[in-house]
Amino acid sequence: MKTSADAKKMSAFANDAHAETGKEYDGTNAQDLADAFDAIYKSITATVNVFSISDTLSQWVDPVDFAGVSSGSDIDITKYVTARNGVAKLTGYRAVYNVDSRTVTVTFNGKNGITAGKSDHIDISFKIKPSDAAYSDYATKRTYPNVGEAGTGQTSADQQGYYSNDDAQMSYCALLNVNGTRTCGSTQTIKTIKYQHPVVQVQFGSIDITKNWSDGANKHAKDSVTVQLQRSAEGKSAENVGDPITLNHDNNWTWHVNGLLPGYTYTVVETSNHDRYAVTYKYGGNSSANGAELTKQMVRDDAGTLSATITNTLETASLSKEAIKVKKVIDGRDWRDSDKFKFTLTPKDPNTPTPMPEGCASKEPCTVTVDSNSPDHTKAFGNITYEAGDHDYHYYVTEQSEAVPAMHYSQARYEIVVRVRNTDGTWTAQVSSIKQLTDDNGNKPSQSGTNAPMPMTFTNKYTAVASLPLTGGATARTWLLTSGSLGVLALLLLVGLAVRKSGASLI
Repeated sequence: MKTSADAKKMSAFANDAHAETGKEYDGTNAQDLADAFDAIYKSITATVNVFSISDTLSQWVDPVDFAGVSSGSDIDITKYVTARNGVAKLTGYRAVYNVDSRTVTVTFNGKNGITAGKSDHIDISFKIKPSDAAYSDYATKRTYPNVGEAGTGQTSADQQGYYSNDDAQMSYCALLNVNGTRTCGSTQTIKTIKYQHPVVQVQFGSIDITKNWSDGANKHAKDSVTVQLQRSAEGKSAENVGDPITLNHDNNWTWHVNGLLPGYTYTVVETSNHDRYAVTYKYGGNSSANGAELTKQMVRDDAGTLSATITNTLETASLSKEAIKVKKVIDGRDWRDSDKFKFTLTPKDPNTPTPMPEGCASKEPCTVTVDSNSPDHTKAFGNITYEAGDHDYHYYVTEQSEAVPAMHYSQARYEIVVRVRNTDGTWTAQVSSIKQLTDDNGNKPSQSGTNAPMPMTFTNKYTAVASLPLTGGATARTWLLTSGSLGVLALLLLVGLAVRKSGASLI
């Protein structure tokens, strides 16, 4: 250390002694003298003993792996914390978390600490994410309050964001090298050094929108739908996000939207009118929620990608079970337990796809049976389900004839029209007309142009032998009487022949 009188001598001495800085220290005044001693002290204490590192989280972040901890002051979180010296991972440390103070503290080698030199760089790391407060604040202000301090990394240094900690510091003591032994010294006190403040940014989200058709996308190759992405803040009405989106065959019925601001609930709405289809929405991703909860998970990678699936399901209209019904009437005798009569519902045009009652194949005849136990001797064909869309469906109803003696089967034929329409937003199916094309004898009825009543009536006429007509041509009764007379005549002839033969034998 030099004074003004011997400055040249001390410079030469420093050079000959190979001083650490290569020059002498200036002690010509009080300030220079203090600086000189401080420099000498630092050269002596180039090695420190690190006891602990603590990090107190700010309100803008929450821990990821131990966020569920509800209370406690010394909760062991060592497995969630990584301590490194440069790139080398350290061992022998313990990490605890104080919920009330939101402070993570890592101690090294118990109370003994670890030795670190000038070239060492010791730090700790654990996963954090922007807190609800950060998302809410950014959604309101659209700006960040802080700037990352120097030395905090590429995504933090000089970048806008939220401070991730309120305070971070390292506890240490400077080691004295005395006779080759490093020690904190009996009078040495533990010191602290502050770490810089890094920042975090809220993550922007994205959404995948997909359109599904219940009847298959191949049936809609020439169709398109328009959807609108919307967002709503808590307690606020929904507002549009961007322009309307067109989904069609060319874009495979999918669309991807980036840059979603956090703090909102996101939804999609189909705005095009396809009244034949019911529209349902399903939201997914990494949460069952549809926006606010998902944006909180926008921490890394694609954790913040939402998904919205819009499904168009073809609506239907159902014709009631009793809408198409037949009634059997027997004229000429009472019903018998064995009586069974079959009726058939068939499409008017077999080449046109026509819905049929439940349990019957499309385009194929559908049959019901009326027997002696049928209520009021009637039977309904049952429910028929139609696809939504303005259309009239035509059917024929007839009775199947069978070979039953003395029973004349009805030859009546009815045409039924079922009309499907949208009424006040609801698709309905109703029988719009019932026309009798032929009567029970197969003739055109006198009032064929008017609606027939429901149920459609089919009358079978039973003609007993005793009531067959006595006049006219060769009726069944005539043939019966004739055959009886011939039988009696034949019997008399046989008797006469026998008498003759008997008489001949007496002569």
